[in-house]
Amino acid sequence: MVITKAEAGYPIIYVNSGFGELTGYGPHEVIGKSPSMLQGPNTDRAATERLENDISKGRLFHGQAIEYWKDGSEFMMEGEVFQIRIRKGRPKPR
Repeated sequence: MVITKAEAGYPIIYVNSGFGELTGYGPHEVIGKSPSMLQGPNTDRAATERLENDISKGRLFHGQAIEYWKDGSEFMMEGEVFQIRIRKGRPKPR
């Protein structure tokens, strides 16, 4: 699991242990960086464009793409990406 901020580059603010097992990167190596750091020459650009489009429209993205381990070797990533909106301010009275 990866959690990012909803701002330019989508900087990573949290990864769980599964992320490290899957990619070889520890949290200290990815916090503050963009998830695009996992992309490389064989990453499907159409899939990344669809991801950007779906997220910008508030839609769920589900797809697959080749991404890269820390050592540079390829793996197939399948995942879902969606927005979590947090309302700022005080909750409305019930």
